Amino acid sequence: MKLEFGFISAIEEAPVRPDVFSFGVNVSCITFDALKSARLPEKKMHGRLLPFLRLELTRGSVTLDVDIQFDEDSLKEAEALVYFLTRDWRGQDEICIS
Repeated sequence: MKLEFGFISAIEEAPVRPDVFSFGVNVSCITFDALKSARLPEKKMHGRLLPFLRLELTRGSVTLDVDIQFDEDSLKEAEALVYFLTRDWRGQDEICIS
């Protein structure tokens, strides 16, 4: 079975300086079949440990790690997403995402 879905990560671009509007957005569209692994490491930045969703993506012989920072309050949802992304979906007739 080939899964015909993926997910989108959209991150607002930081303003150039305080009190200035920012209109930039970084968007990543990731197909499920490019995903090799998903995990939740922490990185030390600005003296703090921050949670990240790390996706290892592959196409042919090319591999790319994509790190997506998320709020600590969303850890439970991030863990559920990693569980979902790393399950073996072969042989499933239906997939329900809620």
